[in-house]
Amino acid sequence: MEKDSKNQKADVATHSPLVRAGRALLEWTAHTLVVGGLLLGFRGIEGLIHFLWSGNERLLFGVFPLHYIFDAADLAILIGFLTYGVYSVIKTYRGS
Repeated sequence: MEKDSKNQKADVATHSPLVRAGRALLEWTAHTLVVGGLLLGFRGIEGLIHFLWSGNERLLFGVFPLHYIFDAADLAILIGFLTYGVYSVIKTYRGS
């Protein structure tokens, strides 16, 4: 009987609002670092392409400036991680 009460106390401690908020903050921090790394990587690739073509604006299929593709990729990453990140943080805070 005493062992069960210890397990219940441990369960309550791991599900306290402060612990859940800490886990949610950790989840948010991880997502922020991943998004930052991806965006820096895209900026680096874009800068490298710009450097290799000596500053001339390159067109994709002769229609779209190449920087539009990189801007669209940045936006897609931000929207995707924002959506999934909010869902993940809420799920983590709820403890499920």
